[in-house]
Amino acid sequence: MYTIVRQATYLWYVLTVVLSGLVHLHFKGILFQWLWPELPGLNRYVTIPLTGLTMIAALVFSLQFLAVARYSRASYRLLQALMVGAGLSIVIGAFGAYQTAITLVAILAAIATPAAWLIGIFVWSRSQKLAGIYVLAWTPLLLGHLILAVSKLGYLPTTFLTEFGPQIGVAIEVILLSFALAYRINLERRRRLRAQEQALGIQRRANQTLEERVRERTEELQRANRRLEAISLTDGLTQVANRRQFDNRLKEEWCRIGRQELPMSLLLLDIDYFKSVNDRYGHLVGDDCLITVAAICANEIQRSGDLLARYGGEEFAVLLPATPAEGAEQVAERLRQVVENATVYPGAQEAAVSLSVSVGVATVVPTQDVAPGELIRRADAALYGAKGAGRNRVMTYRGLRTVSAGDQ
Repeated sequence: MYTIVRQATYLWYVLTVVLSGLVHLHFKGILFQWLWPELPGLNRYVTIPLTGLTMIAALVFSLQFLAVARYSRASYRLLQALMVGAGLSIVIGAFGAYQTAITLVAILAAIATPAAWLIGIFVWSRSQKLAGIYVLAWTPLLLGHLILAVSKLGYLPTTFLTEFGPQIGVAIEVILLSFALAYRINLERRRRLRAQEQALGIQRRANQTLEERVRERTEELQRANRRLEAISLTDGLTQVANRRQFDNRLKEEWCRIGRQELPMSLLLLDIDYFKSVNDRYGHLVGDDCLITVAAICANEIQRSGDLLARYGGEEFAVLLPATPAEGAEQVAERLRQVVENATVYPGAQEAAVSLSVSVGVATVVPTQDVAPGELIRRADAALYGAKGAGRNRVMTYRGLRTVSAGDQ
């Protein structure tokens, strides 16, 4: 049974029962008859050690089964002292006077028997259910040993009850204590299962919390990545697309429009005389001018798929996918007019700043033989044509024809 349950308490119980049985066999002369019939003198060296070992095993079992240390430190120390006394009687029995050793072990048994029983009752009163079974199981055995010990001291006459009381107690004790151990094993199994369920519950909750945290961190990281991507693709001053986003979008739209064989138009806008604005009013006013032009153009470029970007310095680019030259010229002229009508107020002591832009327009049908850079080159050439023609006007690359408000 011990090899199955693997509990130290059960081992001490088995040792107690086995050693107690050997003590009774020894007292009845059966061990002498079976094992050393030719050595009668050996009996004096067996009685005390065997009795002392039985007492030690019983006390250790009681300490562990009742968990005495948890309920009473004084009771724990008392049972330990009795164990030391039993060990001392074994030493005296092996190397000292036999009469002294047998008297000592009888006195210890007479003390330990009621002490263990009373401690069991005390622990039982502390709502320890196993202690109640212990008291019920060990009462017959402890009474039998008490009667035997008192009879050996000469205070009771030798009768059938004094001689066979321990055996009767063992029979009752083994039955009841087997139930107690089975109850203890079942109780510990339920506790272990409950602890496992609690551990699994804690683990599940921890996993759920971890999953939630991972999901939150992932979403937070995704939002941060989107913010970083938006920042990396947005001009910090004007809050419109930057050159990087413009280049990426141009490549994407070039491939898409090319498959559909549609025209793509590009507007390049340059603020006229921007250097003189910076020189006269300072760079802060120049920044205000850039922000104003970007806001005006963004308000006009509302079609899905179109892109307004700061191309560099005071230049802006407007990408118009699937837009023919005529439509691009109309958008360019509209932008030129709204910028011309806008005014920037640099400060209370400064006069209002009037702005104008020159716009270059180019339109290309993407093919495998034409690269995106060709569209930029043509729009740039048209822009320089507009600036060379007097600024504040729109010019397309197609024949470098000027399209201005008067021409419209």
